[in-house]
Amino acid sequence: MGAALASRKSARHLRALDYPRSVVRWVGVVGLLVSTAFASPAHADEPPPEGPEGRVMQAPEPPPEAEEEERGLDLVIPVGRLGWGTAQSVQPGNVGGFAFDLAVGGRLLFQDLGEGDAATAERWRPSLTGELGYSRQAGDYGTHDLTVGLGFGFQTLYVGLHLFETVTFGVSGDGRYGLRSTVRLETLMGLFFLDVGHVATFAGGTTAHDIRGVIGVDVGLLISLFVITGLLH
Repeated sequence: MGAALASRKSARHLRALDYPRSVVRWVGVVGLLVSTAFASPAHADEPPPEGPEGRVMQAPEPPPEAEEEERGLDLVIPVGRLGWGTAQSVQPGNVGGFAFDLAVGGRLLFQDLGEGDAATAERWRPSLTGELGYSRQAGDYGTHDLTVGLGFGFQTLYVGLHLFETVTFGVSGDGRYGLRSTVRLETLMGLFFLDVGHVATFAGGTTAHDIRGVIGVDVGLLISLFVITGLLH
């Protein structure tokens, strides 16, 4: 009898010791399931939607950004201008005479203003021209001047239109100076040109106004063309 009671007490004691271990195991299993559920986003394992014929549909890619076309400097052209023409006063007195121009400088030719893939010879290009030179007016004038000019315009390969402002300084020592406003029409990138302009000359407190017309050739551009042609051959 005593042995049976002792056996029952021992069994109950062992079950009592196993109870906390079982609770710990169940708590661990539940915690693992909860952590797994929260760590994985919803529908993470779902495959991407399929389109017609079982093809996988991908999200559309954003369109590529359009590249802006550069509008920078394209070409530098030398200038070596020779021109001959006439000057005529617009004031009473019928003053007039032969006119001669010699100028050197350079022209900055920028990218064309057209739209499309390839440039063409007919597209207009902005240009900026700087010149230093000598100007002679003979006949009733008998003047010699140094000139500094700046021009802006547009041109194609075949024709160009430019506006020039030129400051003139007399070399005779009488303090004469002037301002020449010119419209220049060119052809073949400035190889041949026509200048028509107005000249205001200031000397001794008086102002003289003249109309001036000159035609000529750009010798500097012509020499450059010969040099380039010779190098290519």
